[in-house]
Amino acid sequence: MTKITLHYKKIFNDYMELKDFVKLIKRKKQTIVSILVLFLFLTSVAMIFQPFKYEAKSQVLILQHHGATMDPYVASKSNEYISTLLSRVVYSSSFLNDVYETGFNIDKSYFGDNPTKKIKTWEKTASVKTVRDSGILMINVYHKDRSQAEQINRAISNVFQQKHGTYHGRENDVTIRIIDEPIVSKWPVKPNVILNFSLAIIIGLLVSLSYIYLFPEEEFNLNLLPKRKKRVDNIVKNVNLSENKDELKNNNSFPQKSLENSNNSIKYSVNGDISNVF
Repeated sequence: MTKITLHYKKIFNDYMELKDFVKLIKRKKQTIVSILVLFLFLTSVAMIFQPFKYEAKSQVLILQHHGATMDPYVASKSNEYISTLLSRVVYSSSFLNDVYETGFNIDKSYFGDNPTKKIKTWEKTASVKTVRDSGILMINVYHKDRSQAEQINRAISNVFQQKHGTYHGRENDVTIRIIDEPIVSKWPVKPNVILNFSLAIIIGLLVSLSYIYLFPEEEFNLNLLPKRKKRVDNIVKNVNLSENKDELKNNNSFPQKSLENSNNSIKYSVNGDISNVF
């Protein structure tokens, strides 16, 4: 019986803590909004300094010419080895030179003359991944210019088709076929605006809720946005004060006018009485 009582007591305490936290959220709405706005602003600034890039994607298939006696498991592993090897040699300087030599309209100045900078830019431009146990290579190219993204993607596929044997040594036993021609995005895909803003909102909410939980005191409130309610209250207060001043002026002027009128009447009555005497 004691265990059941303690269990329900714990549930009640948890409920009360949750209820108090909900009240805290309502009281700290301005702080939560301020932190969210801050995260969204920082995300926007970070994206502004990143170049917007288009994507060109295609797929190629690795085919091996092996006899019917070859074990399927060995053939699968061989495909996996070749596809993995080709996906890695793409980022080498020799492969980039082969891409240059394909004859496609590629702007070489984009990658620069410095070897280190050239490879770093190339690694950010080209991406080749393997589809597990299928012998398929997915080719993705990111570039600020749509036409350049397509040209580079076609050049990579061409190198795979024409010079793949240079990298694995089995040129006569392997054929690479293009199964998907390059498809270029209509809009930039990098940076990913939707994903970045979604992450900013999620992280901002987590940070803001943690902040108000750790610092519930009023002195730790964050107010990036102006408090409209207080401003309206101040305006109404000022209007009321001005109206009260006008009323006071009117009230003060009324006795003076009454006093002047009474003095005038007394003066006239006194003058009348004197004239009667004489």
